[in-house]
Amino acid sequence: MEAARSVEVALVEVAHLDRRGATERLRELAERCPNLPIVVVTEERPTNLKHLRHIVVAEVLFLSELDRLPGMLRSLEPFQGREYLAKRIRDSGVHLRLKQALLHPVHQLRTSLRLDLSGREPIPRSVRELARRQRVSPSWLSTLASREGVPLRAFVSGVLALQALELMAGGKELANAATLLGYKSPGALSNRVQRTFGKRPRQLVEGGSLRSLYEEVAALVQTEEERSGQGEEIGGRG
Repeated sequence: MEAARSVEVALVEVAHLDRRGATERLRELAERCPNLPIVVVTEERPTNLKHLRHIVVAEVLFLSELDRLPGMLRSLEPFQGREYLAKRIRDSGVHLRLKQALLHPVHQLRTSLRLDLSGREPIPRSVRELARRQRVSPSWLSTLASREGVPLRAFVSGVLALQALELMAGGKELANAATLLGYKSPGALSNRVQRTFGKRPRQLVEGGSLRSLYEEVAALVQTEEERSGQGEEIGGRG
């Protein structure tokens, strides 16, 4: 059995699932990497179909269907929240200096599949801390954000809350996430997340994809003109 792993998907090619403990090794792979989609490529044989009933994988592809592989892998690729948020900031019409400040905490984000925080500067917990890292005064940065129509405090809270949820989605307990993010207690972090997204962290993580939360934070980074343009577009469709 051969396994090739891309960044997000395990592609496993095994012609005969009843040989050399192949089924058991597939189970072990699924247990070691619970957040990793597994695609099994195998021969369309009755014995293989029988064994596949007892294995939880994302997709099964028969050797006669290999032309479907590229499209299948694209459909399994998870939402890349950090990259999405960074792109929304870069594409926005806000002042260049503000873009640089907003991108700073986003670049510190670690998703549930890449949770190594070692050697990483912690995500800013306040506008004051973000301004200090940008070597500007908090009042200057806040004034610039206000002029551009960006609620800076809500954005900083949103990115921090997203990191907490990513940690929990990756298997960390709330207490561990609080320690990693510099909070004195799990309750303090839980309250921050609830104030930001309206629900407790566990409710948000168990709710599934964090995509809508990333979109909510990204929507904060728009100029007044961009918001007005969207409103006119929606009105024009009616």
